[in-house]
Amino acid sequence: MSALAVLARPDLRDMLIIGFGGGNVVQAVPPSVRHIDLIELEPEMIRANQAIAARRSRDPLSDTRLRLIMNDARGSLALTAKTYDAIVSQPSHPWTAGASHLYTREFLQVARAHLNPGGLYVGWMSVEYLDADLLRSMLATLHAVFPEVRVYRAWGNSLLFMASSAPIAPERYITRTREVLDSAALHFARIGLLAPEDLVATLMLDTDGAAKLADNAPLVTDDDNRLAVARAYERGQGLTGETTGQLLAPFDPLSHADSFVHRELEAQLDFGYIWRRCVYLSGHDPSTLERLSGLADALGPSATAVQLRYMSAMRLGQPQRAASLVAEGLTHWPQSTALRYLQVEPYLSDLAFDRATAEQRAQAVSLPAEVQPVLAGMRAAGHQDWSALAALDETLSRVNPLAAWGVQAAQLRVEWRARVQNPELRQRYGDEGIAMADRVLSTDPDAFWFALRALSAGGTNRPEVALESIAGFAATVSEVAGKLSASERALLSARAGTLAPALDALAGDNRVDARRVTEVRSAFDQAVDKLR
Repeated sequence: MSALAVLARPDLRDMLIIGFGGGNVVQAVPPSVRHIDLIELEPEMIRANQAIAARRSRDPLSDTRLRLIMNDARGSLALTAKTYDAIVSQPSHPWTAGASHLYTREFLQVARAHLNPGGLYVGWMSVEYLDADLLRSMLATLHAVFPEVRVYRAWGNSLLFMASSAPIAPERYITRTREVLDSAALHFARIGLLAPEDLVATLMLDTDGAAKLADNAPLVTDDDNRLAVARAYERGQGLTGETTGQLLAPFDPLSHADSFVHRELEAQLDFGYIWRRCVYLSGHDPSTLERLSGLADALGPSATAVQLRYMSAMRLGQPQRAASLVAEGLTHWPQSTALRYLQVEPYLSDLAFDRATAEQRAQAVSLPAEVQPVLAGMRAAGHQDWSALAALDETLSRVNPLAAWGVQAAQLRVEWRARVQNPELRQRYGDEGIAMADRVLSTDPDAFWFALRALSAGGTNRPEVALESIAGFAATVSEVAGKLSASERALLSARAGTLAPALDALAGDNRVDARRVTEVRSAFDQAVDKLR
């Protein structure tokens, strides 16, 4: 939420946050923001965060930019004339006494009065708390106060609303947005923002779309607070990810050829990366593949549209259809780097272990130059020639991280670092491997990456990273085990085999909590059982 505001207004310096929660919104405030006022109603929330501060990698309450105000948000704003460049509001359930009055037109008017010219209001809502009519009312209420409104689906069932009296369209300014991301790359990567495409992937409604969906909906007001008295959540009638996607689909800029995304930005965006981000952010929501099918249609006849249809077919477990799509696509666009890569992607491991057929090897030889280092690295890793893989590191570092083979290049760079045994170099390369893994995990929490992160932490002074990475591996495997193919199960079982000795070593390490080790071991054993 707080990072989104800075991407929309890079010169933003003063921010107000309403509601502390777990502190994640404070942690996400980019370093360019100079002052943060935070209003929290519940003292126990602050005490709970203080109690776990020592267990966190970053304590948001220690941020020197932060000024904590214990009060009700409306009361606090009534007592000050101070204005902000952005107000980020994340109150609790909209029917509770301390939060229900922070969604009304009157509160939004108070918020607007405390914004500097062009300032932003950013709000959060879980779709489970809304039905379709309540969502329309929220949008109508925002539009009644702010002429500009945008809606982002940040993850799963969460929506972010961004509003202002001045135009807001960070997706349109790709160069500027990329510069902001690059100015604090590690910070933004930790919260899953790597490129302007991340904004495009999450944008569900621009101002026109929001206005159309909200048309004629009743407002949420102090005198008629529809959110405070609604019972959609407790009756199980709230929106789901799927029904939300279907509700927003007619207005979604990504899947409509006449939207600004396609009219103005199409040539500048990596839609393969956008596909991957949409799938990750929405979890297992079926409406996402419908959205991405619409995106492929909006792109018209093109290699990129074929690439997206291939990825969707693979996602649906249709490898034969996927291969057919690529083969047909290559007859029309034989020079497409992405399609030529996708043609060999299913048997990359066979190439690495010298199991490929003559035809497959011939196809691999014709791969574009930017993909060849990845293939060479896979061969080196397949033969456990870590010195040869390390020698390729500089070349692999130049691979575009958004490309279809970008994650594979990153994996190879971590693989050899995790195998460095020299005690004088172990800490350095372990830290580098952890940082690279964190960057990928922020956008793709994959079990293999949790395993690599754990292996990178081995032999360093960061045993807690190894332990929590194994915990992440176990949780991810348990979630996906039922959907894996036999070959995927075998690969994950092999990874689990490399983690078992590391977990044994952590059991005797007095730098980690023994009870936590026991918890992680139990989860790990259960995950391994699910792979059998």
